[in-house]
Amino acid sequence: MRLKRYEKKFLSLDRGETISYIEAGLDESADIIILVHGNYSDSTLFFPLIEKLEAECKVYAIDLRGMGDSTYNKKATSARAYSKDVVDFIYKKKIKNALLLGWSFGGGVCLEAGADLGDFIRGIILLSPMHADGFKMPFMQPFTFSKYARAIFPMQMSLLDSFNIFQEIKYLMPDRQMAESFFKELMFNAKEVDEEYMEICLDALYKQRNNIDMAEALCSFNISREDGAYKASRRINYIKVPIVQFHGHKDVLVPFYEVRDKVKLLGKKTRLIEFENSGHCIINDELDKLLVEIRNFILATKIKNRAYI
Repeated sequence: MRLKRYEKKFLSLDRGETISYIEAGLDESADIIILVHGNYSDSTLFFPLIEKLEAECKVYAIDLRGMGDSTYNKKATSARAYSKDVVDFIYKKKIKNALLLGWSFGGGVCLEAGADLGDFIRGIILLSPMHADGFKMPFMQPFTFSKYARAIFPMQMSLLDSFNIFQEIKYLMPDRQMAESFFKELMFNAKEVDEEYMEICLDALYKQRNNIDMAEALCSFNISREDGAYKASRRINYIKVPIVQFHGHKDVLVPFYEVRDKVKLLGKKTRLIEFENSGHCIINDELDKLLVEIRNFILATKIKNRAYI
C-alpha cells in the first residue's frame, strides 16, 4: 500500500507556540473536520483517513504542542492546556461549524475544546478515547506527587524538569525495533499493520518532546461530573453538541469491557458505536467502517437528527 503524504503548514498562536498542521480537501463551504491525535503520535497518524475524506470534506489535522513539528516553548501538563491551542487554532483560522475528531488522548483534548467552544462547533467524534474520568496508570502516583512537589519546591522541580531526558522519546526508547514491538503489541494488535504506515508512526513517535508532561496530563484528566482518582472538573456540562464514540472490542490500551459504563459519564448526548475487529487504532483495523460511521455522524449533525443519538 502506497500512502499519500501531506506537507505541513505552520500557524503562530498568540500564546507563544507555533502549531504545525495538515490542510487538505475542499474549500471552507464544505463540511469541516479537525483531527487531533493522541500520545506517541502526530497528525501523520491520520494519513489514511485524510486521503479518504479529502474528496468530500475540508480537513485539518493538528500536531499538538511538543509533538510532531509543533513547538514546545511552554510546558503543558493537562488536556485543557493542549485544548486551548486547538481553540486558538480554530479562532485564528476563523473556522466555523466544524466537527472535532480526537483519537486516544486527543479525544480528551477535543472534549475540553468542546467545553470552551459550546455550539461554535457541530459535534465531537471520539476515536478510541481515554475515559471521561481519565487514564489510569499504575505509575500515576509519582506524577501526583510531582504536582505537589512543584508547589512546595518550585525552583528545585523546575531545575529537575529541565534535565529530565525522558521527556524525549528517543532517550526513553532508543531502540526503534523495541518501539515497533511496543506499537504492534498495544496499538496494532488486531490487524497486521502496513510497513510504510508503521514507519510513519515510528517517525512521529520519535519527534515527541513532552513524554513526562503528557503522562501527567493523562493521569489528571477528569472532565466528568464524578470524582475518581482525580477530582472532576464537571466541564462536560458545558458541551452543547452531540458526541459519538467509536471503540474497538480488541483495544488493550483502553479496554472495551470498561467502555459501556464509562461512556455514560459523557451524558445522554453521546452514542457508542462498537468496532468488533478493531484494537486501539481503528484507522488501521477497520477504516472502511470508520468512514461510513463518520459520514453518518456528519449527516446527522448537519440535519440535526436527534434520533441518531
